[in-house]
Amino acid sequence: MGIPLASGKLVARAHTSRPEVLFAATVAISLVALIARRPETVTRPEFYAEDGRVFFLGTWFGSPLDVLVRPYNGYLHLVPRAVGLLERAVPIQWAPAIGNVVALMVVALIAGFLASDRMAPLLPDRRARLAVAAGFVLLPASQETLGSITFIQAYLVVFLVAVGLAATPRTRGWQAVEAIAVAAAALSSPIAILVAPIHWVRVRRFGRGALGSAVMVTAGGAVQLAVLVASRPPAVAPADLLSFAQASILRLVVEPFAGATWTRLAIDAAIPVWAGFAAGVLLVGLLTVTAVALGWRPALALIGSAWAVAILGMVRSSDVSPWLLDPFLLQRYFLLGGWAVVVIVAGGLFARSAVGRRAAVVLAAIFIFGATADFRLPARPDLDWPDASRCIGGPTPCRVAVFPPDSFSIVWPGPGGPYVQGDWTQ
Repeated sequence: MGIPLASGKLVARAHTSRPEVLFAATVAISLVALIARRPETVTRPEFYAEDGRVFFLGTWFGSPLDVLVRPYNGYLHLVPRAVGLLERAVPIQWAPAIGNVVALMVVALIAGFLASDRMAPLLPDRRARLAVAAGFVLLPASQETLGSITFIQAYLVVFLVAVGLAATPRTRGWQAVEAIAVAAAALSSPIAILVAPIHWVRVRRFGRGALGSAVMVTAGGAVQLAVLVASRPPAVAPADLLSFAQASILRLVVEPFAGATWTRLAIDAAIPVWAGFAAGVLLVGLLTVTAVALGWRPALALIGSAWAVAILGMVRSSDVSPWLLDPFLLQRYFLLGGWAVVVIVAGGLFARSAVGRRAAVVLAAIFIFGATADFRLPARPDLDWPDASRCIGGPTPCRVAVFPPDSFSIVWPGPGGPYVQGDWTQ
C-alpha cells in the first residue's frame, strides 16, 4: 500500500524525533487558520441549523443518557449530543461558543493526526503529510460544514477512514484511546458501516493492535444500521440519472478543486453541461495519473470510500435534485471526496514518478486557486443570541431565531414541554 518504507532516506522523512511537538504545532496552526476562515464562530458565536434546536435544546428534555442515545434523522449523533450536554453546563449566552470551538478543535485535532507519523504507511514523506493536513484545513466547499457541531460527522468520517489507513499506536494504552475515539465517531455517523472493511484490512496488515478499532467501528456501524432500520424512514424519490451523474462529476471531481465560489460562478454563467463534463474528464485523467504514483491500493480505498459516502448521501437524501447541483448546499456528502483528492495530490507531489509529480503539480495549482476563493467563508447573520436566548429555561414559551430561521429556530415550549425536535422520520 503506497510507497514502501524501504530506504533509509524515506524512513528518515517518515518519522520525526519529536512527534508530540509536530502534532501540537499542527493543531495550533490549524486552529488559527480555521478561526480565520470563519472568525464569527468565536467573536459572536451563534447556533447554526440543528446545533440549537436539536442538540442544545434537546438537553432540557430527558436524562443525559436519554439525550445521548436519542436518534435524529434515523441515526445516533453521540458527539453532537455530548457537546450539547457540555453547552448546557455553561450560561446560555455562551452555549454556542462551546459548540463552535469544539467543532473547530475536532477539525484541528484531525489535521494533527493527518500530519503525524501514524499516517506514514499511506504517505511516507513527512512533507506530503503536512500538505495533507494543510489541505484538509483549507478544503474548499466547506461553507456548510465548518464551525458547526451538527456537521462535525463529516469530519469524523474522514477520521474513521484515516485511522483505517494508519499505523497502529505502539502502546496498548494509546490503542485503547484510539478505539474509544473510533467508537465515538462511529456512533455519530451511519457511514461507519461502510468504513469497517478498511479497518479489517488494517488488522490483517498490522495485527492485533488494530483489532480494537476494527471491532468498535463495526459495532458502531451495526448499531447505526439497526437504528436506521428501526426508524423506518419514508421513501423518497431519487434524483434522475442525469442529475445524479451531473452531481457526481460536479461535486466529487470539479468542486474539490475549483471550490464552491468558482463553481457557482461557472454555473451562473451558464457554462454548457458538456464543458463541465469535459473539465471533469480532464481532472479524472490527471487524478488517475497521480493516484497511480500514490499506489493503487490506498487510492482505491480513498476513492471507493468517497464515492460510497457520496452515493449513499445522494440516494438517501430527501433533498430535491437541484440542491445536489448547488455547490453551496449538501457539502457534507462530498467532504470526504475533497479530502481524498488532497491525499492523492499530496502523495503525487512527492512520488518517485516524474509524470505523477507533474500531474500533481497541475492539480495542486487548481486546488490552491479554488481554496483561495473559498478561504474566507461567508459570515452567518447576527441574530442577537445573547439577548434573544434569555427566555430559554423560563416559564414562558418563546421562539429564538437560529439561522436559517425558517427551518431551525428554537421553539422553547416551556419547562413542561412537549419538546419536538422534528426530523424526517417523524
